[in-house]
Amino acid sequence: MTRWRAARGGGVACAGVTLGWLCGCSSPSRPLECVPGLADCGSECADLQSDVAHCGGCGNVCAVGEACAEGACTQTCAAPLQTCGTGSSAYCVDTTSDVTNCGTCGNACSTGETCTLGTCHVGCTGGGWMFCGAECIDTSNDAAHCGACATACPVDQACAENACVPAASSPQPRLIVSLTADDTYAEQFTTMAPLLEAHGMRGTMMVNAGRIDLPGNLFLTTEQVVALQAVGHEIGSHGLTHQHLVVAQNLPDRIEREVCDSRADLLSRGFRVRTIAYPFGAVDGLAQSWAAKCGYTTGRLVGNLSSVRSPWSETIPPANPFELRAASSIFSVDTIDVAQDYVLNAESHADGVTPAWLILNFHRFCPGATCNPGLAWDTDIFAQFVAWLAARKPQGTVVRTISQVAPGPLMPAVWSNTPLVLNGDLESYLQGNAAPPDCWVYGHSGDNIAAWTQVAGRTGYGQQLVVTNYLNGSNSIVLSHGSSSYPDYKSCGIPVSPGRHYQLNCWFRSDVPVAFTLYKNDDYNDVVSPWMTTEASPASPSDWAQKTFGIMIPDGIVKYNTLFYGPYVTSVCSSGCLNGDNTATLVVDDCSAVDDTGAIDGEP
Repeated sequence: MTRWRAARGGGVACAGVTLGWLCGCSSPSRPLECVPGLADCGSECADLQSDVAHCGGCGNVCAVGEACAEGACTQTCAAPLQTCGTGSSAYCVDTTSDVTNCGTCGNACSTGETCTLGTCHVGCTGGGWMFCGAECIDTSNDAAHCGACATACPVDQACAENACVPAASSPQPRLIVSLTADDTYAEQFTTMAPLLEAHGMRGTMMVNAGRIDLPGNLFLTTEQVVALQAVGHEIGSHGLTHQHLVVAQNLPDRIEREVCDSRADLLSRGFRVRTIAYPFGAVDGLAQSWAAKCGYTTGRLVGNLSSVRSPWSETIPPANPFELRAASSIFSVDTIDVAQDYVLNAESHADGVTPAWLILNFHRFCPGATCNPGLAWDTDIFAQFVAWLAARKPQGTVVRTISQVAPGPLMPAVWSNTPLVLNGDLESYLQGNAAPPDCWVYGHSGDNIAAWTQVAGRTGYGQQLVVTNYLNGSNSIVLSHGSSSYPDYKSCGIPVSPGRHYQLNCWFRSDVPVAFTLYKNDDYNDVVSPWMTTEASPASPSDWAQKTFGIMIPDGIVKYNTLFYGPYVTSVCSSGCLNGDNTATLVVDDCSAVDDTGAIDGEP
């Protein structure tokens, strides 16, 4: 608001300026004059665009609680409400929950959808599901919300069919089925969730934190995962970047990063993660121990239950909560009979006293399973199966999430304490010293003879390359980015985030110039491409030198993309790389990386 009031005497100050008429004030010898943009409203100059006492015209006073915007009185809204509309049509709305203004003014949800945390999604439908606070609750069996939100049963009672009953008389289901989905595919939000919700069911979605929000429409977005949790689906972890946790190069640091950082990242986004599905269903004692240390209370396998022989189902409680047995994943080749047989045989072999537990796992859904002939299941078949499963409730078969069956406390986040460069000292050899160091690979091209050996390094041991009979080509040692025996390269790369600056370095000694090359993987296409090459002058064969270079990660690179780098001996050097006798010797050791964003001039 801008307003100037007339002075009663000449020569007074007006807004800090003497001779007030210069800024729109009167004096005994000069009438009221208003500067451009202000209107003469009798005894004062006013901004008709923003003055609540002269809004749109002199004397037009806005009501108490209204503001003047663009010459019209408009509603003012206290946080967290937002003003939608303008002028007399303005109104206050909570865009986190308003179905006609979901997320932003004017964004109306479709018929049958609700708005949660600013995202339109299918609402709390089917069964006894109700929206209680920040999530959907099945009030038909939830002791804290029995029959209605915040209606808690006494501590010695349970909730059954929307009523509190003595725990001993609470009807026990014969079989509990948990429907899980791996790999973070978008169809779990667009297809699987709505079909489950229509029958009052909820699933457990096993999410890779590193796949959320990747470009394209293949994987789930943060908003979709928020909406899934809000309507009652459970969010679990499937590892950071979907790495096999039981392989020859099973570095403890690598497992810690995959298991801990996935859950910690998901927790930081507001997801209540208690369970993990081990990628490829593979786990050993080391991975299980990290699952426990990282705050999970359960861990799911796959392919351990059968539809034709024992074991038919998991026990409640499970013998080992970090080895929850599940049926083989349902794939495109499977008919509806395959999924039904798992259920029917688990039902028939249940003892009727303690509920049996069957975990079924899925990945993708699309018509005819054309989106992926291996992983996907036909949408129509899944819809038929869900309807068939819902109809089995009278026989004592119900659907619950994993944490509803095996509840546990929500533990705090545990971030990994691993270096950005795994095995940077080049001294871990789980495959034996004749192989490259763990998480590193040798590169060779052209017509030359190269020999790598472990030798005394700058600290401990390092890697020595001796090149002889050189005619052309190059030789290198680089962080692992894939091989036929070890395709899960991403967890050996340096995880980076957009807008951050990283400093990379290695110690080396050499009798020829060395080219250090940096590679990046392109989003989630598993394509690795060169990004930067920088040369290092030769150090004395007996003296160590440190090669350091920095890289700023542009906004186009998504979180958890990875970098790979290492030294090359090659003929493509500005000063010539090989000695006169076409030989070269390089020793490399102690490679590392650090996020030094705050230390870079001009960086935030």
